[in-house]
Amino acid sequence: MRFPRASVLLFLFAGLAICLAQDPPTQALMDEFEGPIRSVSSASIYANLHWIQPSGPTLVTPLWCRDCEYDRTGTRTKLGEVQEGRFHGQNILLTYDANGRVKDRFVTDAASGVLQEHDVMGPFGKLEETTYVNGKFQWRSVFSYDEHGHMNDRQNFAKGRPEGESRILMDADGNLLNRSEYDKNHDLRRVGENPIDLDGERREVDFILGAGGFAVAVWRQLYRKGRGRHLRELCLSQ
Repeated sequence: MRFPRASVLLFLFAGLAICLAQDPPTQALMDEFEGPIRSVSSASIYANLHWIQPSGPTLVTPLWCRDCEYDRTGTRTKLGEVQEGRFHGQNILLTYDANGRVKDRFVTDAASGVLQEHDVMGPFGKLEETTYVNGKFQWRSVFSYDEHGHMNDRQNFAKGRPEGESRILMDADGNLLNRSEYDKNHDLRRVGENPIDLDGERREVDFILGAGGFAVAVWRQLYRKGRGRHLRELCLSQ
């Protein structure tokens, strides 16, 4: 059976789109929950442990969400903690598009009902984030993503004026390659690179720039596979 050339091209492009971008992990999955989940309530006991490695106690994973609820897509609708029978935290109202994807997130304080944040959502995450303090507008951030669904740009605004921008470059697997941060005058203020060598060693180098674009400080961090961060230093330029 032969297909028209236009049909073959359409199939190729559709397949390419599927390969390039995948759905991001849900908030429930990022909270370490597998499969469908509606709500979670946890209890914790604090103990005076001495965190000594490598032979001391090991923290498997922190307790990110003490009392949370999720919708059918795995998106949080409640985030906080119950103390003395009262919930303290945030209630999150979600709206959906025609395909059932989350379109907007309205985050309110659970006690007062005051709006704290409004997020406009896209297929890979936030497209816009508007933050409020005591119900009053404070700032707005706009996000964009690469063809793999990784965030590659964030622009911040206050009262309609630019306040800074972060540009991020990742590989197809989501490993950070480099990032650049600009101030409200669009002057470069920080640049970092995170190459990974073949032995699983990752070096992070951040250059903090002053007036004229000259480095005033350099952060250096070194990670090794299975050992975590084992070197961190701040070097001030002369």
